[in-house]
Amino acid sequence: MIDAINLRPGWPLLRQWSGSRRIDHPTGVHIRADATGRLAKMVNFSVARVFFGHNGRLIEHQGQYDEALSKVADVLGTVAEVPPVSAWRPWRLDSVWNYDLPAHSLVMAHSALRIPDVRKGAGLFDDGHMVSWRSARSRLVVELYNKSRQMRVPGNVLRAEVRLCGEQLRRRLGDRDWTNFGEVYSIYRNVMVEIPPIQTPKKAAGWAEAVAGESPEVRKRISILRNHAALRQRAQS
Repeated sequence: MIDAINLRPGWPLLRQWSGSRRIDHPTGVHIRADATGRLAKMVNFSVARVFFGHNGRLIEHQGQYDEALSKVADVLGTVAEVPPVSAWRPWRLDSVWNYDLPAHSLVMAHSALRIPDVRKGAGLFDDGHMVSWRSARSRLVVELYNKSRQMRVPGNVLRAEVRLCGEQLRRRLGDRDWTNFGEVYSIYRNVMVEIPPIQTPKKAAGWAEAVAGESPEVRKRISILRNHAALRQRAQS
């Protein structure tokens, strides 16, 4: 379930690079140097891509997670002085899970919901095939989307993704070990259960009850339209 990880390590490079050069390793590990070309400024990688060669499948247990991180360490060790994985401190961590559920209908059903730590409502993207909640500066991002559509393959797989960055990651991680599969899953689950349940629609007693939950601006606009329609009907009678 662990996918993308971002590190901002400041590790010394084994040789000086030309400025803020970036290396894209075939395994999917991306390394960027700082302006001096002496330090590894940023490291990005998808754990799933490192292990499987793509991120269509998921890291499902501790053994896969350990092996993938070991491969990343081997790649980084060819260009920088890299400490043990246990000493790494991620700045961003994405965790995901796939569900054999109708993606489009669930994306649309969730699009009117709000989640804690995100002031704004959800945004719809990809012609209604993705719903996304983003906190200030996108430090917390929760997305539901059709992974099959994203990968351009047949199927209808709902992927639920949680991205934690900076302070959001530090707060939710606390003293827990990010290299522990179970701990990361626990954090992922805690975020996902914050999404409110979809309410079963019920038939309203009348138009006033139907729009009662809308904002004052929406209720006023509907009232004006109704009054206008009533006036036209009287004029025609």
